[in-house]
Amino acid sequence: MSRGHVLLATPESIEAQALGAPEAAGTRPRDLLLLLPVLAAWGVAVALTTPDESVVRPDPAWAHGLREALRELLDETAGSRRFATGLVGGIAVGVTETLADEDVARMRVAGLAHVTAVSGGNVAVVLAMVRGLLGAGGVDWRLRPPVELAAVWGFTLLVGGEVTVIRAALMLTLVILLRPRGGGGGLPGLLAAVLLALAWQPALARDAGFAMSVAATAGLVVFTAPLRGGLGRVLPGPVTDVLAPTLAATASVQPLLILMDADGAGLHQVLANLLALPAVPAITAAGVLATLLAGWAPPVAALVIWLAAWPAGWVAVVAQTAAARPLGRLPWPEGPVGAGAWTVAVVLLALATVRGGRHLPGRWTRRPRLLLGLAVGITAGVALVTATGDVLRAARLPADAAIVQCDVGQGDALLLRGSRGTMLIDTGEDDAAIRRCLVDAGVDRLDAVVLTHSDRDHVGSAHAVAQAAEVGAVLVPAVDDPALDRAADALSADRVLRLGRDQRGAVGDIIWRVLHPEATAARSAPAPGRSGSDESAADADRNAASLVLRLEVRGLAVLALGDLGRDEQRLVAGRLAAGLAPVDVVKVAHHGSRDHDPGLYRTAAAAVALVSVGRDNRYGHPHPDLLASATAAGTRVLRTDRHGVVALLPGAGDGAEGGQRVAVWCEQSCPATVGAALGRPAPRAAVIDLSRGAP
Repeated sequence: MSRGHVLLATPESIEAQALGAPEAAGTRPRDLLLLLPVLAAWGVAVALTTPDESVVRPDPAWAHGLREALRELLDETAGSRRFATGLVGGIAVGVTETLADEDVARMRVAGLAHVTAVSGGNVAVVLAMVRGLLGAGGVDWRLRPPVELAAVWGFTLLVGGEVTVIRAALMLTLVILLRPRGGGGGLPGLLAAVLLALAWQPALARDAGFAMSVAATAGLVVFTAPLRGGLGRVLPGPVTDVLAPTLAATASVQPLLILMDADGAGLHQVLANLLALPAVPAITAAGVLATLLAGWAPPVAALVIWLAAWPAGWVAVVAQTAAARPLGRLPWPEGPVGAGAWTVAVVLLALATVRGGRHLPGRWTRRPRLLLGLAVGITAGVALVTATGDVLRAARLPADAAIVQCDVGQGDALLLRGSRGTMLIDTGEDDAAIRRCLVDAGVDRLDAVVLTHSDRDHVGSAHAVAQAAEVGAVLVPAVDDPALDRAADALSADRVLRLGRDQRGAVGDIIWRVLHPEATAARSAPAPGRSGSDESAADADRNAASLVLRLEVRGLAVLALGDLGRDEQRLVAGRLAAGLAPVDVVKVAHHGSRDHDPGLYRTAAAAVALVSVGRDNRYGHPHPDLLASATAAGTRVLRTDRHGVVALLPGAGDGAEGGQRVAVWCEQSCPATVGAALGRPAPRAAVIDLSRGAP
């Protein structure tokens, strides 16, 4: 044999030659001309997109008619298998109207709600199935791009042109057109699509739907070939051609779904996803086929639905079992650390699954047992460290605290714990922070949640609260505010009470009385199309209509002010002075805004003022004028930006004038002035005298 170059043949090049494709891989310069129609389509999408991210949805009559026909057919064929048949429509094209409320709740508890919510990831799954079918059928490579594009955009129109689906379709269009001709996965197209999308709208970097689209597409591009090689050793070729790309796209979004769960990853949810995942591709394929047939061949479509209900029945059984037997939460850190750990573990597991990535360089990548061990070790180690931190943090918070000011940043969330009742006033908008506060306090049931008004920093995490704890009742002001109604619905409570001035009641042994507002039907949400000044006025209206409560919990009187402004605070001060006793604790309005009434603090005569405020916030909260007013009234200020979580505990013994002593606990250092009344420092906790007039 003469010396010369050594030609290494890869499975991709062999496959390409077998299909008659050119040997050279990569995107050629003239291929970039194919980008012109894509960029034109992207420009149309930008033109249709409004600043609030709504989009003129392309929902043609034929697509709407097919979905309606499917919906009617699902109703007719449901019978005793309503849950399973409802899942066929939900998983395939997002038709969920035939699912019963209790079945929707089971899917949510089991962590499977995402499979019935059509998003960008669904488009990648559809493309994966089409690619698999084309490969199994031996279709010439020259014919594949038009068929793939037709499938992507046909599905996009079929589901109603949701904005997240349109973004994914545009991204996948680039992947298809820039896919290397001699095989490969289309990474240039994916990268180009991501760059174009972020240049168009940088906020997409934090958009969950966009992240799922990218993850599903990346899985399709990177893991299809290795999975096909691994599965090909145990399954027939046509089966692996269909199953490999579908599993690659579907499995790649699972870490994101776990991370986006506002209540953390439940072990039963992880298991439910692993068990249900293999059935989703078959349900999707059959459901799309049934949708296309429903309008003109109902009997055939009914047969397809009947067949699809078998794998859908498996998903239903998994959801029912997981919802009925929930396991504990998988301890996992929040933010970039948690996401990074998941990414490393999943990549190692994926490489181990495909036998070390035979298509990747490096000897260590061909040791699947080592990779598997590293993935398991990283997962177990991170979970153990997180669980230990959670236990230590929870152990620091006093178990018998009556009042807990949660640290939710520039938001509001006040937890009251009586002997026989638990109440949360507002939820903040930081899902992780409110969940952490409830977990640390050992609260998994809230007898009542108060939503003072509809500003996002007060109600934005209602859904997270509903996932972290069972909610008995919701208390809201008696005003007409659709945004507030939506937040109340998100809590999934047994009942909603609309309250106005002088109404009173009790939550266990927590006694409450409404001081504001009057029961009115005034709208407190801005109408569409208002100017910026009109929206500011609407914000003021919402604040002015805040639900203000005077509460008593385990001997402590609390005044919760919502976001009340100066004029309304004067009204509340007058009502306090007209016969109500002063209070011990004031939850300061609007994070300590300058818009306050100093007379209210003199009338309330509180010993402690709690300010929930974000660190280094751009509003300058709490304002020096507010702090001066509280100090002049003899009220000590505790604020979450400096002291973290603050807890108040009824103490032993009586104060100087028969008042109750209380222990104050701060997550960070309590101010020395808190303990000054007793002549002692207060590095972590102090006992202060809440007697009226105490120094």
